[in-house]
Order: sequence, then C-alpha cells, then structure tokens
Amino acid sequence: MKMKSYMLLALILSAIAMAFTLGTMPSGLLASMPTASDALAPQSTHPPQSLEATTTPEPSRPYELYLPLVLKKAWTVKLMVYPGPSNVDYGPGIELPQGTELTPLGRYVDFVKVQWTDAGGALQDGFVWVTLLANLPASLPELSKDEVPWIERNVITADKPKVFRDTREGYMHYSVIGTAVKGSKEDVEVDVSMKAVMNEGAPNDSSNGILIDNGLRKPEDLSRALCLVYQNGGWNFGYSKGTSWEFFDRLFDTNNTQGEFSIKIDKNGQTVVVFLPNGETRTFSLQEPFYQVKDTVGILVQTGPISELHVSSLSISQAPTGEYREVAQQPEPLRSLVGRLPEDQRITIGAASGGGALIRDPRHEEILTQEFDLTMPTGEFMWSWLLRPSRTSFDFTTTDMLVDFAREHGMRERGGALVYYLDIPTWLKDGNFSREELINIMTEHIQTVVGRYKDQVDEWIVVNEAIGWDGNFTGNNPWYDVIGPEYIEIALQTAREADPDAVLILNFDKDHTSEYQQANAVYNLLAQLKAEGVPVDGVGMQMHLFINHPPTKDDVLLNMRRFGELGVKVYITELDVSLYDGQPGVTEEQLAIQAQVYKDVLEACLESEVCKSYTMWGFTDVDAWIDRGGHPDGEGEAPLIFDEDYNPKPAYFAIRDALRAAASQP
Repeated sequence: MKMKSYMLLALILSAIAMAFTLGTMPSGLLASMPTASDALAPQSTHPPQSLEATTTPEPSRPYELYLPLVLKKAWTVKLMVYPGPSNVDYGPGIELPQGTELTPLGRYVDFVKVQWTDAGGALQDGFVWVTLLANLPASLPELSKDEVPWIERNVITADKPKVFRDTREGYMHYSVIGTAVKGSKEDVEVDVSMKAVMNEGAPNDSSNGILIDNGLRKPEDLSRALCLVYQNGGWNFGYSKGTSWEFFDRLFDTNNTQGEFSIKIDKNGQTVVVFLPNGETRTFSLQEPFYQVKDTVGILVQTGPISELHVSSLSISQAPTGEYREVAQQPEPLRSLVGRLPEDQRITIGAASGGGALIRDPRHEEILTQEFDLTMPTGEFMWSWLLRPSRTSFDFTTTDMLVDFAREHGMRERGGALVYYLDIPTWLKDGNFSREELINIMTEHIQTVVGRYKDQVDEWIVVNEAIGWDGNFTGNNPWYDVIGPEYIEIALQTAREADPDAVLILNFDKDHTSEYQQANAVYNLLAQLKAEGVPVDGVGMQMHLFINHPPTKDDVLLNMRRFGELGVKVYITELDVSLYDGQPGVTEEQLAIQAQVYKDVLEACLESEVCKSYTMWGFTDVDAWIDRGGHPDGEGEAPLIFDEDYNPKPAYFAIRDALRAAASQP
C-alpha cells in the first residue's frame, strides 16, 4: 500500500513539473501544442482578466489553481489568430503552426495584437485571445479604437437597392432596406454614395434628396439628422437636432441635377465630408456629434414626383467590442426542425414582417431568414398602404420587394388581406359607390393582385375579420353595408378564378376556443360556405393572447379539430402572447408562462393533424404591434419570442424543444 502511495505521489509531482515546464516555454509567447482530440475549444466564455498573468504559481497560492490553466493551454486549445479583435465578427481565424514565435504589439480588451513571420518569410499580424498566451509583458500598451480594424458592411447593392415606400406631402420616400445599424457615440462610421437624376423639364422647386437619421423621428433630444437635398434650383446640405435645423447650407446652384454624390461621416460623428459631382469636397464640423445619441442609424431617400434618386452604396462600420465570445455550435433553426416533422404534422413556421421592420436592423433579416420558412406582410398588401392609391391605379413597389425577398431566401409568402373592412382608402370611403360599382372595384382588385403573384404566392388571406368578437358581422364595414354578407362569397370565388391552385383563407381574431361567440359564428359561417360549395380552404386563427388568461392546449386542440371536420385546414396567422397581467415589469415567472403558452399552442397545432401553419405576428419585441408601455400600470407587454436586442427568450426554446420532440417521434 505504501509503495502504491509513493508511486501515485511521484506521478502527481511529475505531472506538475511537466505542466510548469510547458507553461514557461522560452519561445516568447506560448504557441499551440498537439491536442488529444485536436479540436477541443476553451471552456470559459469570458476569461477573468487575471488569466493573462504569468503561469508561475505564487508561493501563497495552491498549485491546483494553476495546473488546470497550464494543462488547458498545453493540451486542449489551438492557437487561433483573427484579422480583428473578435473571434466572431471578422469571420473564421487561422490556426498557427506549432512552435510559431509571436511578438505582442498591444492589447484591445480580450485580444492581443501579435506579429509573426509566415512560412514564406513575410511579416503577418493578427489578434489572439489573451488567455491563450503566456509571459505577456507587463508594459504591453492598450490599443485605441483607431488602432484596430473596424467591422464594415456594405448593406445594399448598387444594382438592386431594396426599398420601402411611403408618401408624404406629394413626395415619394424610399427607405433603403437593410441600412439601419445599432450604434453609439464614437463607434460608428457611415459612408453613403448616391446618384441623383432630375427628369428634363422638372421645376426648380421639385425636391429630391437623402436623409441620414439616427433618431428615426424621435423627440428633439433623441434625434440627429443629416440631409443632402435638391431644392429651389440647387443642392443643399443640412444638419438638424430633432425638428430644429442647426444649419442649412447651399452647396451650389444648378439646373442640372444629374450627378453622383457621396457623404462620409467620421468615426466620431463630428466631421461630415460631402463629395460633389465636380470632384470638389465640402467639409462640415458639427457642434454636437451626430453619434451623441445612442440609437439606430438609418437612411431615407426622397424623390419628387418626376425625379429619381438612387442610393448606389451604403457602408456602415462599427468599432468592435473586443470581447471574446465562445463560438458555440449553432442550434438547428426552427425552419429546419419543421422540415423533419412527420408528414401528418408538417407545418410552416412563419413570422409577419414588413419593409419597416427590415429597415431597422440587419439582424432582423438575418434571424427572419434563418428561423422561418414563411413570412407575411404586416400591411403592405393592404389597399391604403399605397397598393391602391386610386381607383384606376396600383403601386406594387413594396409588395414586389417583399415577394422577391421571400423568394430569394427560399421562403413562402402569404398574401393579403385582399378585403378588410378597416383597410378602406379615402377615395373608396368617400366615393359613394353603388353596390354594383363596389363589387366591380373589389373583384378587379382581387383579380389584379392575385393574378400578379399567382406564381409566387400560394396562400391568400382573402377576407379579414368579417365577424366581430360578439359573433355578428363587423360594423362600419362598407363591403357588408353596401354589398351584403355575400361579399365574402364573391371575394372567395374571384380569388379562386384568379388562381385555381391557391389556398384561400378566412382570417379571424378570437377564434381559438369554442368559448367565444366569434368562434362559434365563424364555425357556422364556414359550415354554410362549405355546404354551398364556396371555395374556402382554411380558417386563419390570429391568436393574440395574454398570459393572465390563455386558452388551454386541449381547448385549442378541440376547436381546431371541429374546424377540420368541416373540411377546412387551420392556419395560425398572428400569434403573440402579451406578458401584461396587471403587474409592472417583466419577470422570469411571466416569461415562463409565456413560453408555456407558445408551446401549448404549437403542440395543439401539431397534434390536430389539420393545422398547417404556426405563424407569429412578428418575432422580436422591438417590432411588436402592441405598445410595450401601453398600459399605465404595467411595463412591457413583450409578446414575441426574441427580445428587443434580438436575443431568444424562453418562448423560443420552448418552441424549439416542442419541434425537436415531435421530429424525433417514429
């Protein structure tokens, strides 16, 4: 027994000696050693600052505190070098060969800038996670933001800028999709290029221009904006704080507005350079920095009625945080999980998303296309959303963009609503049309819109909210008031003629359980329509729910199945779960209840065998349709599955787990 104890002690002492030998290699900085698995990653997500210190133990500290650190460096970590001071924002790093000698140049937060000589004899530099290095000089200088690379993105393409169209005072406003980025003081740089063209004969007071805004029309103390605009026979540059112009400067007079411009805002937001078509530049110094407000940076392009203005490029650069983040294995996205469901449970997983949401933050597009296989507009298919500016005209600018966006990302687009009693443009509301005229207007609209997208959109919400919460037809509804209840049948028949293969849906609100008068009225309406041979394929359940009185899974399941018995499929179309329960704030308990509601509704959908889509009314709280502070005694309804910073909430993981469980069933 004593011999075995001595042998064990000797082995331990040998291991300790070997560890310290490895930890004090004379090559300047510790390079990578061979690993058992040759692929293990660091276990710590954010190393303590003390780990940069020497690996030699202090006499007063036990050896155990140093042994794991040395062994981790020596045996389980590859020495990776990155082009910038981050392990995620700059793309994949490269692994340096064993024994590479490094010279430290400076430190930026969790990274050390190092220099080495490659196999060809060329001098290279990059950034290494500080925890992987030993024997760092105590006098290693701290690097400033200006001494490290910035993360740069060109957020639009020159050949096909995506636009979101709005109108105000007779002008067209095009907000370029994907141009918004979160930023704060001294950490953003914006570079914009544009080409302006005024058609021949345009009056001098016609206006077009570009607005860079970091407050998105917020109050004066929360907004800064720069503009370059052609107006009154010349080009002008301006800077505003809120609604007040700090200055508005004439650049030059000209009757020829053709030309290419660019604007560059420096990293500190203090200096703005305007590059003019003739090659000259004008430099403006701002009294209050443009980035003084911590908010979103976006761009708005305005054109007059007979002019054109194109943003050819927009790049936004951000200073890196320099924080090390462990690159965890990405979980399987929701859209991949639904693809593995059994055939009788196969659904689409969707989120409503319009052009406005896509503008605010590039992360919106990234998560939307990664997690969801179906999207639907938040209003862009509606008549009064510029789709039908007059009886004789249509404007498909925005709807074309959304449909193209879905196709480019392999997503399905759900169209609609084609007929909605709250979507009545002024020309229709004040037109005093006869019953026959109103039928002609409605059928022409459906034929035109459905016919245009019949090869791209295969699901349509034909009529939205025709029945109110009390079970009666909705009031102040010109379609019902003038045409009568048969307007629903006419709309469905017209949509079927426009696209015989499309799925036609009637969409309603409180139709998730049979306890509601509306749900029973919808059931009776669908039964009548099916009995009369009217082409209706599905019922849309909006499902705007609250955590203080959610439906049970069994109630939702029974309601879905009774609709299925009528011969229609069920489509969850606008699901969200408000946290408001009469109490202020957002608590872990509220989030847990919210997650359970999302999971219950999904499981009911999967088990029903008649539910074909699980679609939320958005996916991030920043774009929620209900105001987070809308209740005086409550703070934050936060109804969706990602928070305002695009982090997944417990509800997201509840949905993921339910899909995984269903996908793993035999």
